[in-house]
Amino acid sequence: MATENSPLVAGAASKDSLGPGIKGVILRMLGPGQEVLCKLGLTGIGFAAALFICILFSGDLRKLVLATFVLNGLVAASFGFRMTVWRIASTNEEGLTETDGFKRWNRSQINNSEWNPMIMLLKFVIVYLSGEELGFVGAFSAVWTDVGTLLYFLGVMVFYDELGNDRNSMFGIKLPPFRFAGVLTRYCGLYLMLLVIWAKI
Repeated sequence: MATENSPLVAGAASKDSLGPGIKGVILRMLGPGQEVLCKLGLTGIGFAAALFICILFSGDLRKLVLATFVLNGLVAASFGFRMTVWRIASTNEEGLTETDGFKRWNRSQINNSEWNPMIMLLKFVIVYLSGEELGFVGAFSAVWTDVGTLLYFLGVMVFYDELGNDRNSMFGIKLPPFRFAGVLTRYCGLYLMLLVIWAKI
């Protein structure tokens, strides 16, 4: 019988817990073999990309963050428009909402709808509290979060085949490389933004 510490069974959990043990969660996120190095490598690339962007625009970091703020809004509006087109088309074409293309766009839009408002709010607070003197760490945290979002979208839209393939009998539900890198990068960026805000309060 599966116990709380059984990481190799999909959905394994003891009667006394609400989910798998920490070890099981880590194993499911990292995945087997070389996938670990691939995921961590992509996460490192995301860190380097955000760092490069901030260094490149270090002359006016406040404008950089405000530009990403506008881009967040454009992405949200674009997703909303695209999904509206999909749903209008589905009224004339039966089964359209069951296609892989629709599921990819829908998954990305839902994910963006969950995280984008929080990201934009934290960016606004950082810019507001910093005034004209926005520090490098504050700007980096904002850009780093967006890089994570981009990696996640790439993982859903481009570098992964069927959405159902992220289940493996040995490791349960696991995140494929680009989505893992996107999730981890975005979480790190969000926590760093919270630390920046905490330091300014």
